[in-house]
Amino acid sequence: MVDDPWYPSEQILIHEFGHTVMDLGLAKPQRDAVLAAYRAAMKRELYDADCYMARCVCLVQTRASQFVSNPGARVATLGLM
Repeated sequence: MVDDPWYPSEQILIHEFGHTVMDLGLAKPQRDAVLAAYRAAMKRELYDADCYMARCVCLVQTRASQFVSNPGARVATLGLM
């Protein structure tokens, strides 16, 4: 999707699969751990408040899925595009 004007270098299928893993594939203790990490990151102001990943915990987790699966997504996730 490099030529896509809205989502360049995105892995939409991996992103959406990440939602599925978060919602259906993780046990409650695992989801709670992800939420705790998100809250800690927000408390430490590791992300700008207007950053895409700061909107909700599900976006952090899905971006992490993309980050692990694709070098191009790592660039986009780190804001280097």
